[in-house]
Amino acid sequence: MVSVRPDWSDGSDLFGHTDLNGNFIDGPICAAFDSAIEEPARPVLLCLDEMNLARVEYYLSDFLSVIESRDRDDSGKVVTDQIAKMEANAAAQPDGISVAVIDTSATTAVINELIAAGIHVSTFDVDAPDSDREFYCGHSTNYQDGWDIAEMMAEKLGGEGQVGILSGSLSAQNHIDRVQGFKDCLAQEYPNIEVVDEQPDNDSVEDALAITEGYISTYPDLKAVFGCNGAAPNGAARAVIDAGKSGDIIVVGMAEDAEAAGYVRDGVMYVTLKQKVPSYGYNSVYNMIMIADGVGPVTVNGDIPADFITIDNVDDFEWE
Repeated sequence: MVSVRPDWSDGSDLFGHTDLNGNFIDGPICAAFDSAIEEPARPVLLCLDEMNLARVEYYLSDFLSVIESRDRDDSGKVVTDQIAKMEANAAAQPDGISVAVIDTSATTAVINELIAAGIHVSTFDVDAPDSDREFYCGHSTNYQDGWDIAEMMAEKLGGEGQVGILSGSLSAQNHIDRVQGFKDCLAQEYPNIEVVDEQPDNDSVEDALAITEGYISTYPDLKAVFGCNGAAPNGAARAVIDAGKSGDIIVVGMAEDAEAAGYVRDGVMYVTLKQKVPSYGYNSVYNMIMIADGVGPVTVNGDIPADFITIDNVDDFEWE
């Protein structure tokens, strides 16, 4: 029995969360899954008490998203769209496959199957750390990134105000971790900052624009919007400008293109974390070639740092 709380806005209380040391702390749903796996012949029931106290599409969004994206293959095996694409590519017997993981729990087993079949597999951007993948390349400190962005935003706001969150894609672990770090920082360090709403933008500038327009209309005292991916901050900035709220509402997040740089210069976007995304592609291809040639990857975990961009250093970087 799990009692639903009215302040639940994501799945961390049910599924679990990543702590500051990068360790995943199981929630009751993951614990129930573990019990079911250990004893498949024994039914495992999990009851959510008063589940309508919070919005189901928020706190069960990860679960619902995975269910909606799944299908069954000819053997009856449940697969996600990404898994189907991986298996289709594997049928061509490539030397290697590199994948940005969407659903870690579902993809881990498939990666292991491909490795066992003699196909080299690496991951980039989002990892499957419990799999047998041979190489990972990306920026992995997502929880801390969310925490740091929250701190910078909170200091700018003077430690008080209303904030809206654009939570990206509901099944993307990097988005989940960034949002959790952001919210944990505010809850623990800045109790006078209120998160008034949180909605997924699906990595879409247009969705982020529309959602932020709704935030601005619904919450007249809104002071900031956090976008946890590359698209959301730009959509939020467009909405702020269109509403004539430049200077009244700041945008913070993870945008990294020339449009974002313009918003930083104009003061609409207070801070953005610029990742070295082209390096993910280069390093993934380079190391997959090294693996295929029998040399092995340069490093098993290629963590690439990112840079916080503000009006003070925006022109020190190249933008595309």
